Amino acid sequence: MTANRWLLAFLLTLFVPQTLAGEEPDETKASLPQIGDMRVSGQAQIWSVFSSGVNGPGGEPVEDRWDLYLRRARLGLSGRIGESVGYAVTFAYDNVGKNAFTIAPGAPQDRDNTEFKVWDAFFTWAAEPTWANVTLGYFRPQVGRESITSAVQVNSFSKALPNTYPRLHLLDAGPGRATGINVGGLYHPGRWGLHYNVGIFDADHAELNGLPAGTTWSPLLAGRVSVTVGDPEMERYGLAYRTNYFGARNGATISVNHARQGGTDVFERNTLTGVDLLANYGPWNLSAEIDRMQRDTGTNSYANRVSSVRCGRNFPLENGRVLEPFLMFSEFDADREAPDDAPESRKMRQAGLNWYLDKNRIKLNLAYTWQDGDRDPGDFAGLGLQFLY
Repeated sequence: MTANRWLLAFLLTLFVPQTLAGEEPDETKASLPQIGDMRVSGQAQIWSVFSSGVNGPGGEPVEDRWDLYLRRARLGLSGRIGESVGYAVTFAYDNVGKNAFTIAPGAPQDRDNTEFKVWDAFFTWAAEPTWANVTLGYFRPQVGRESITSAVQVNSFSKALPNTYPRLHLLDAGPGRATGINVGGLYHPGRWGLHYNVGIFDADHAELNGLPAGTTWSPLLAGRVSVTVGDPEMERYGLAYRTNYFGARNGATISVNHARQGGTDVFERNTLTGVDLLANYGPWNLSAEIDRMQRDTGTNSYANRVSSVRCGRNFPLENGRVLEPFLMFSEFDADREAPDDAPESRKMRQAGLNWYLDKNRIKLNLAYTWQDGDRDPGDFAGLGLQFLY
């Protein structure tokens, strides 16, 4: 049995009631959830990408190339414990088979494809279902629409730049997860609504002196408030977001985000302030975001900015299938005062077509991406196949 199967078998034992041989079950003890109460799910994105105009680490050009790889893959376990607690545990095995010079987003795995990691692991207690839902565990701080929306739920081929840069700014980690506690609520009595989240996270940035952790520590505080006019994004509170409602939503949500962390070994103060929008009206889907990321290192202070806008339109076909052409524009502007090793300015433009064969469960998409920046990252064309199961 492989290591992955051992891990899955172990997790399953956590949720299956166990009795010793010959022992009668004790009805007075609290019973664990049955296996049927747990949902096993999966996601997979298979990408075929052609990269052109790519330079190597030393600036030398490399040959254009075609690459077929598993861009994203997830294995999820979710369910409920009693009436008021829900849980979600997700594992990731991404970029399996990706070439090192394929310019599409995502770092390649090593040749042995050994990376299988925890992606999310959290529990949500509905202390008061409308106003007080408490989430505890390892998950995304609720800041920035692009970061908190799953890649399988956006309607572009790749995610926009506000997915990556805020995560690196706040957590120094591409997955954008941290351990923490979040309290949130959703109130939508009629044609308007309010959605909020506020959390505290243990975000330990990289240390500077070769120690296993930073000698200076501060918590990361993150908050998000959303106001909706028209139909809500979700019927009840949760941490899962969508972009395309396939004509079932006529509403607009605007959100204000803020995150702040005090002194660490890396900086004296680190903040993010942003605004984002999701509007769905009939066949149209529009999303946009702008974030200002400021850092004070003690010797200098600078503020970078990242933004995006994305629009798609649904064209219904026979048998419930849908075509959606889309356009996306995204930009990262680096402050001139940023240190030499900070990220540099970058622009991304993407045009493509989504073909939903079974709403969002099976999707075929085709896109071309133009990229410009201080280091000229190169362009790529991609054909993707997505499964949700």
